[in-house]
Order: sequence, then structure tokens, then C-alpha cells
Amino acid sequence: MIIRKLGGVLGAATFALGPAMAQEAVPSSRAEVFEPSYFARFNPTNAEDMVRQVPGFSIDEGDSVRGFAGAAGNVLINGEQPSTKTDLRTVLGRIPVARVLRIEIVSAATGELDMRGQTKIANVILRASNTDRATAWETTLRYFQGERLTASAEASITQPMFGGTLTLSAEGGQDMSGGPGGGTRAFGTRDYFNGAGVQFEHHDGLILNQSLSIAPSFDFRRPFDRGTLRLNGNYSNSEFTGGRLYTVLSPGVGGNPIRFEPQVNESAQQRFDVGGDIERSLNDDASAKLIFFHKRQENSGDNLFSFYNGAGAFTRSTLLRNDDTSGESILRGQVNWKLSDAHAIEVSLEGAYNFLDSARTVTLNSGLNVTPPGSDTIVEELRAEAQISDVWTVTPKLTLEPGFKFEVSRIEQEARLTGGASLFAEREFSYPKPSLSLAWTPNDDQQLRLSLQRDVAQLNFGDFVSAVEVTNDRIVGGNADLKPAQAWAFLAEFEQKFWADGVVTLIGSFDQVEDVQDVVPVVPLGGTISSAFDGPGNLGEGERWSLGFEASIPLDRLGLDNAKLDLALNSGSSEVVDPVTGLSREFSDYFTRQWNVDFRQDLPSWGFSYGFRFSESGGGTTYRLKELFKRQRSGGDFSVFVETKRFFGLNIRAGFSDIFDPYFFATRVVFDGPRSTGAPILIQNSESHNGEFGFIRLSGTF
Repeated sequence: MIIRKLGGVLGAATFALGPAMAQEAVPSSRAEVFEPSYFARFNPTNAEDMVRQVPGFSIDEGDSVRGFAGAAGNVLINGEQPSTKTDLRTVLGRIPVARVLRIEIVSAATGELDMRGQTKIANVILRASNTDRATAWETTLRYFQGERLTASAEASITQPMFGGTLTLSAEGGQDMSGGPGGGTRAFGTRDYFNGAGVQFEHHDGLILNQSLSIAPSFDFRRPFDRGTLRLNGNYSNSEFTGGRLYTVLSPGVGGNPIRFEPQVNESAQQRFDVGGDIERSLNDDASAKLIFFHKRQENSGDNLFSFYNGAGAFTRSTLLRNDDTSGESILRGQVNWKLSDAHAIEVSLEGAYNFLDSARTVTLNSGLNVTPPGSDTIVEELRAEAQISDVWTVTPKLTLEPGFKFEVSRIEQEARLTGGASLFAEREFSYPKPSLSLAWTPNDDQQLRLSLQRDVAQLNFGDFVSAVEVTNDRIVGGNADLKPAQAWAFLAEFEQKFWADGVVTLIGSFDQVEDVQDVVPVVPLGGTISSAFDGPGNLGEGERWSLGFEASIPLDRLGLDNAKLDLALNSGSSEVVDPVTGLSREFSDYFTRQWNVDFRQDLPSWGFSYGFRFSESGGGTTYRLKELFKRQRSGGDFSVFVETKRFFGLNIRAGFSDIFDPYFFATRVVFDGPRSTGAPILIQNSESHNGEFGFIRLSGTF
């Protein structure tokens, strides 16, 4: 019934648009082209498999900034940004390899493509005249320590329909801790020390989780006379049931338990989004596009924390309940005009509406409601943005892209109090956002890319809502006065090609930030100074910077045929004045280092491929009024795989991940007053791990 209704809608739309035109797109004048034959040795089943193997390129999902275009990633489909906020890897994973005509890598802005704001993109060109049905599928099984089994599967079918191309996809997964016997597995430990460093409690944790999710989707593309229609939609439904049990021992790890702390969590999430665009050529030098997007998400859950004494007798409990509904609607119109061979102008106007309606309660077993102020609230935002930019081809080797955006917005918040009363807050913002990017290509093997732009961060409406963390005995205050951080963001990249497919890119960035979003003392809407909690807020001015490189190295010249090594390293820091101590420190929860190594070799005569990956990252610290919280990981992720397509025409990939079984550590220090003057009264050390796991993935097309 749903398919027939969808067919009726699409059929009516395509009838109104007129006859279709099947045309293959010609390569962009600045593109480095990769044909399907280049990827054959990697045994891809979808476009995501192909893009991952492009040398010197990694998928970027986009920035967390305001505006539909500004947050776009670095992958285009037929020269256009996908009119959806589904992550790029999922979008590409739904495109069967049979539909991909070629992949273009473009490293400088051009008026031929919708790549504004990106200095390097992958443009996935789809076949326009595919009269055959294409199907791709994939299923993965993972087996963890403690009899934990997870399974996921996805499939897509693409076929000509309604004068265009329709893709129907579905994916789902199941996660079980335990197994047929229902056993739990070790999860982690917590150790508590007093201010003098004397341990007084040790907690051993066990975990048992079950989850189930399913997500169908569709994508429809139809060319028509002088234009294209694109529609897409996604729906997802997931349910989760989890349990943790901490056994408390004192002192150290010996003796009988003195307390049991079970936690039971049940949650459900439903989400749907629909989007699309219609583009039409106005004349030989101008085109117009109308883009729309709508999303709605509902989350609900109960989290019960209980406490029992050493004899197993119940002592107390706390129930956290949440019911959140959020949504986003965007309408954007843009006109592209090729003014001359040297200038390509884009003008756009975008409007958006966002909201979060959140109701959270905290109830003790006695029936007493201890919900903090600001937990029952609705936040709404209206935003408009105008933009103009120019891709200026100064010379064949030099391209400039100046641009300017101006945004106005209004945020309203209503905090619902007990007894039916409400409190209101309203704020208005306006932000000019100029930008300038440059690409200089002195020869075929080198390129310098520079960009400077004014960014405005995206606000998380969940930061406006108060929440309780029972495990850490902490209240996180919602902040009605939170402002988005603004930054002058500078990025420099120098790319050097070598050998056949070798690429190395040096990367540096520097951001001058205003209204740094961090953790500050917050008085929730409807609260008083005595009810102030730590929560999201703004600190003032700060800086962050990073240096790194990415490299893709073919190893044929070093004696390893059909092998390549991919390397990436990024290291940086940040600085802002701490409002408690008055001293400089890094941003809260800012990870300063990450690196990874990927190796793969294909053995065509044997019909096998193998490889490994190692990755590691640094830790971060959160700074609160009376608390420090630092988290980090010991060791890195190491995984190995073997892959073949020799059997039954399937792509079979198997291996092991997290072989070194890395642990995640967290240290929490609580003071008896502000950190600047207080003394430690509690030190909590926690560690957890997931354990190594084996996997097997089967995928194919037909």
C-alpha cells in the first residue's frame, strides 16, 4: 500500500515535469577521474566502498555549523549536495556499484559544481541511462567476549520507474549481550578514594543489553527537460533495553559485598525525514534550485537506579523519565549564474524552524518529585540566512571564492513549572559571515588551498534542558542564555602527488573563537542562584589550533605489488581563560591528538586481499565549578582482515578488531569548594572495555 501510494505521488510529479532526458554528465574541467575499473581489485559493492579507496581522500560528514549549505560534507552526487541530513556514508552505502559511472576528485572551487565551502570534494557520477535493476546487500555478524552477538543487514534495490530512477533501501540490526544462556559480561570497575587518597569502595560492573533497529528509506531521481527532480526519505525505529549491576566492596576488592547498585534502562526512538530539490536551467548561463527538508524525532525512556544493602534488601531508588520531541524544517532557494568564463555567482535565501519539546522527571521511591528547574521546557528557533558568493577563476592556476552570508534568528524558550505556571525567555541574534578561499595549482603535482571564514556554531537544544546524572550524583543545568560560539576559522592545506597514486597533504588550522561554549555555573530558567548547577555556557574569547598530515602511499616501488599504506596524524591544542581559577587552560573535553595507519594488499592471483588498521587518540578534561573530569584511552584500536570474492560470487570479509583490548579510563576529582580554593574530598577512578571481537561480513550484488 505504501509503495503504491509513493508510486502515485512520484508518477504525478513526473507527469507534471514533462519528458525525461537521459544524459551522461561530462567530467568537470578540473576533475581527476577514477573509472570503475580502478576499484575492481577492492571488490566494492556500493559507492561508499569506492570512495573509501580513492587515494588522498577521506569522507568528511560536514561541520556542526548553522545553515544547510554550510554544514554540507565533501561528497557530491552528480555535482550536487544531497538534500538530506542523513550521514554521507549511509547515503553512499545505498548506491549500488552498478549505478556508479565514475568518481571525480576536484581540488579547487568551480562554478560547474555545488562545492561551495569545500576545498576538495569527491563527485560521484551516476549512470543516467541504466535500464537494468541493480541490487546490493550486506550482512555482518560480530562476536564479542561474554557471548555477545550483534548482527546487522542492509539491502537496496534500484530500478527505472516513473521516468526516473528509484532506490528502495532498508537496514536493521540487533545487539545482544549474553547469548542463549542469557549471561552477562564484565563491563568495568569504579574505585572511590577520599581526599587523603585512601580507598573506601570498589565497584565491579556487569552489563546486559538488547537492542533492535530498522530503517527503510527511498531515493528518487528524475531528469526532465532542462532540469532534475530529486526526492528522498528515511524512517527509523529503534528499541533498547539495558541493565547494569555494580557490586560494591569495601575496602579494596576483598570481603563480602556491602551494596548492590542495579540500573535498568528502557528507551525507544522514532525518526523520519523527507527532503529533496528541484533544479531547472533558466538559460545557458543560469539555473535555479529549490531545496526542502523536514525532520521529526521522538525519544522516550525510563532509567531506574536502585540500591540494595549487602544482604540484598532494598534501600532506595531513583527513576529518571524523559519524553523528547524535536524537529527541523528548512526551505532554501538558490540561483547560479555564470557571469563569464571567470566568474560564477551563487545567490541563495534560506529559512529554518527548529524545536525541542522536552519533559524530564526525577522521582524517588517515596514518590517525592525532585526534578530540577528547567527540565520541562520547549525551545523554538526561527532563522533566516542570505548568501552571495563568486567562484573567480583568476588564471587557470589560481581560483578565488569570496562569499558573504548574513543570518538573523530568534530563539524562544518556555519553562513549564509545577502548578501550570510558565516562564518565558526570548533572544534575537544577527551574524555576518564573510568567507574567502584560494586554490593555487602551480603544476600537476602540487596544490595550495587556503580558506578564511566566519563560522557560527550549531546550538544543541538539549543544552537548554536540565538533566540529572545519578551515577555521579550531579545535576547538569539547562542554560536559557546560551549563545552559539563564533570563530574566525583559518585552514591551510598543501598537497603533493608522487609516484602513480601517491598523495601527501599537510594540514594546519587556527580558530579565533568568541563566546567559547564550555561548562559554566548556570541558573536554570525558573531557578534561583541557590539552585545553580554546572551546565553549558559561554566563557569569552579563546583559540584552538592543529597541525597534521594525511598520506596515501602506493608500495609497488618498495616491493609490495598492489599494496598501499594510508597514514593520518592530527595534533593540536586550545586555550581559554578558566572562569574559576583565572588561568589559561584548554577547552573542556577537547581531544588534542589522533592518528591512524591503514594497510591493504591485494593478491589477484590468489583472489584474496588482507590488511590491518591501527588508530589511537588522546584524552580530554571537563572543567566544572567544583570538579575535574578527565577521560582517556589506554592503547589503540588494532584490527586485521582478510577479504575474498572467490566463493559463490560473494564479497567475504572476516577479521578481528580491538585486538589489544583497549581500556577507557575516567578520573573524577570533586572539591569541597571552587577548584581555585577547594581541597579534594572525592576521587573516582573508572575503567571500562568492550573486549576484542571477531566479525564476518558478506556482501554482494545481483
